[in-house]
Amino acid sequence: MAAMLESLLIIGSKRTGAIENAFARAFGRLGVPLVDHFDLEQSSRPFRQNRVINRLTLHVQHEFIGRNLFRHLKNNSQRYDAVIVFKGMQLTPAWLARCKTISKAGAWVNYNPDDPFNLVSRGATNQNVVNSIGHYDIYATWARRLIPSIQKAGCESVIYLPFAYDKDNHFPEVRRREELEGTVTFIGGWDAQREQVLTEVAEFDLKIYGEGWDRINSRSPLRGKAHPFNIYGEELRQVVTSSKASINILRPQNYGSHNMRTFEIPAMRGLMITTSSEEQNSFFPSGQSCLMYEDAQDLRNKLRLLMEGAFDIESMKESAYEHRQGNSYDERAAILHESIAAYCRNRIAA
Repeated sequence: MAAMLESLLIIGSKRTGAIENAFARAFGRLGVPLVDHFDLEQSSRPFRQNRVINRLTLHVQHEFIGRNLFRHLKNNSQRYDAVIVFKGMQLTPAWLARCKTISKAGAWVNYNPDDPFNLVSRGATNQNVVNSIGHYDIYATWARRLIPSIQKAGCESVIYLPFAYDKDNHFPEVRRREELEGTVTFIGGWDAQREQVLTEVAEFDLKIYGEGWDRINSRSPLRGKAHPFNIYGEELRQVVTSSKASINILRPQNYGSHNMRTFEIPAMRGLMITTSSEEQNSFFPSGQSCLMYEDAQDLRNKLRLLMEGAFDIESMKESAYEHRQGNSYDERAAILHESIAAYCRNRIAA
């Protein structure tokens, strides 16, 4: 490993379940003496209490955030070896450029858990993200297919960094819930695609957990199966570990690749039934460590076979759990740390 970085600033969210938290803990376990965390959302929290006010004041919020970050870096101008921005939707290119001038950090890095160019998805990205790509020294992405586009947008140094599981939160839960033993579960927020897929398999003993599922039609067969709130920690582990299997639906931007649940479900010793993809198969071989489906009809057939006892569920769960090794955020943080340290070292040598 290249020389250990002495200090890092993580810029992103501190919300429960945020990937930033997993990386902050992982860098600490790597031995980085100082890992600070600047909450991008703190300055704008009062505006986000109301959806309409939130949309109408985005420019003001971004100004507040930019000024506060600039002030923080000005007061700590020689404190950080590197700065890591997670996505950065609230950080304008202008404020990013100003912050870089005041900071003595050797590298500015972006870790983006979404597709920066997917502007049709409101929560995934915005023009701040796209227009800021050229300001970063290193860009980390979960999707190999995005690397050429990111380089074309202005950042030459792009690294592939898959999602992972969080050692502090994703592990098998000892305390099981008996009422879930025969169920198939889905954990994730509502969207139209997910509702459509799950409606096709509503005939099974299905339980859904996630924000937004209270918006489904009162006549939907999913009514009564959905618990419209996010679950974390012990409750999340209990649901995945206790259930017969957990469905993972890849969104269009993840087709052919993977998502966070790809690693989280196996780490909690769950059996994942997931959208078929070559990349997921490379991590968790289909038929051995997970089940993959091609479409809703295939998913229905797989669930029917599952309920009939056609698969050795315990053996597949154990295989998946073994394959999770080497795929925690500790390993991902080590890769990112190595890339940052090498960049800083080469910059000094130049």
